[in-house]
Amino acid sequence: MKKLILSLVVFSSYCVGHTKDKWYENELLWIKGHHYKTGTYSKDKDKIAEEITKKLAQFAKFKPKGKILDLACGEGFHTAYLSKLGYNVVGLDISPFNISLAKENVKKLGQQAVFKQQDMREFEDNNFYDAVVNFGYSFGYLKTQTENMKVLKNIYKSLKKGGKFFIELYGKEMIDRVYPKTLIRQNGEETLLRIATIDNNYERFKSYFYFINKDKVKVCEQEVYLYSAKELTDMLKHVGFKIIGVYGNYDQGPYDHNSENLMVLAEK
Repeated sequence: MKKLILSLVVFSSYCVGHTKDKWYENELLWIKGHHYKTGTYSKDKDKIAEEITKKLAQFAKFKPKGKILDLACGEGFHTAYLSKLGYNVVGLDISPFNISLAKENVKKLGQQAVFKQQDMREFEDNNFYDAVVNFGYSFGYLKTQTENMKVLKNIYKSLKKGGKFFIELYGKEMIDRVYPKTLIRQNGEETLLRIATIDNNYERFKSYFYFINKDKVKVCEQEVYLYSAKELTDMLKHVGFKIIGVYGNYDQGPYDHNSENLMVLAEK
């Protein structure tokens, strides 16, 4: 196994199984992530989602029974719990696999939501939503900052006047502390090896996922931009948002190098 891991590290650029320019369209990554409970599919995500959704709704003061877009909704737990709190929710995700999971989970929890399988660069529902939420480190996926800014512009246009936008990310200030560089997990005869790197003076965070089963290897990449609190708030202000608050956790603690997450609440 050690020899195989070394070979993977050295020759990773020759591996196949992902779409180079659009890694987030590779369904294998989402399917395997669900299988191994990595990233957005982490253990106990449903219980955590219920707790933090309640806390967010309280301090963000979302409009009662308002229309909320869960952008990059993943497996739909936040979507379901927003619905449970009485909001009219739309869940949007680029992955057909994630959308199918989200529909299933919302139904299991006895809730209702509308789902859209769509690229976040392409959606735009002018002046439609009372709030947009982006949980779970699902921003900065795109190849250029111009594309990432387009997403923020779409969000701004899609909100009603006075609408709220909430975003949750890993920040540059705390990424080294919270995200392990190497992860190995075993599942039957298959082994997951994840190797993470930070490139270009903390501009981008990359992860390589190797799914090893005997002599067969499938590989997926993940690559996102990293932002400091100032960089993220400057981007939001540039689009037109007013910053309500920058937080380090769902109890509205201050954001610093000891924080759990970088979270920003903004208003149109």
